[in-house]
Amino acid sequence: MTTKVQDVLEEARQLSPVEQLDLIRALSELLQAQYLESAYQEKIPASVMRAKPVTDLDEVAGDFWPDDESIDEFNSFIKQQRETDRLSDL
Repeated sequence: MTTKVQDVLEEARQLSPVEQLDLIRALSELLQAQYLESAYQEKIPASVMRAKPVTDLDEVAGDFWPDDESIDEFNSFIKQQRETDRLSDL
């Protein structure tokens, strides 16, 4: 612990419990804001940050479902795959 931090800690000991909680809350909010700002800027590509929000689902909807396959067949396939996966884990 640095001398500066020790000095701040010593000053914080002089505060009432409510004031200490306020200090903790303020420091937590400051750190959270700084972390979120840096994490947001570092992890999200610029092209995505500039993208407008989707307001109409028809803009992003795809028409890829095969005409000769029903949803019931697909659900049966998924159920069968999950059962097979569960049995292979035993």
